[in-house]
Amino acid sequence: MPLATKIRRLIDLKRQPDGSEYPLAEIAREASRLYRDKKNLLANDEGGGEEKDVLNRQFLSELLSGKRTNPPFDKIEALSLFFEVSPAYFAIGAEVTDETRAAENEVQLIADLRELKEKLDTEGDEESEEGTELLAAIFRGAKEEDPQAVMGVLRMTLAAMKMNPRKERPS
Repeated sequence: MPLATKIRRLIDLKRQPDGSEYPLAEIAREASRLYRDKKNLLANDEGGGEEKDVLNRQFLSELLSGKRTNPPFDKIEALSLFFEVSPAYFAIGAEVTDETRAAENEVQLIADLRELKEKLDTEGDEESEEGTELLAAIFRGAKEEDPQAVMGVLRMTLAAMKMNPRKERPS
């Protein structure tokens, strides 16, 4: 899957609290902030300098258009922090590994859980008992199949819910 497609998919999944898409400038700003926080970086190594931005809107636009296809690792790491995925998710071509495929599968599961959540949210004003039972079955199945997977499924469920916050229902 091309890098631009992977990034577009993450942009489609991660939404602002009001449900709208994050603007590229906001993604760049927040990804840069998260990267700085992780690396404790400043533009001026002597201290007191302006904070260094790893990403900007133009660079993201070039990634999405396919004009740039092989960004430096610091930019990949910043994107992975913002979208809460492994940096391995962004590997393409010959760089694809089992870790890359696992990260892609995790993003697909988040998309599936988001779709399930949207379906449950549109079923009516009452909470869906069927949806709750379905999620419980997912967790039971994960526990029976692989006890370590329970935490992964829980983490992905929470990420899916955070990526697509519940919309207010009209009164």
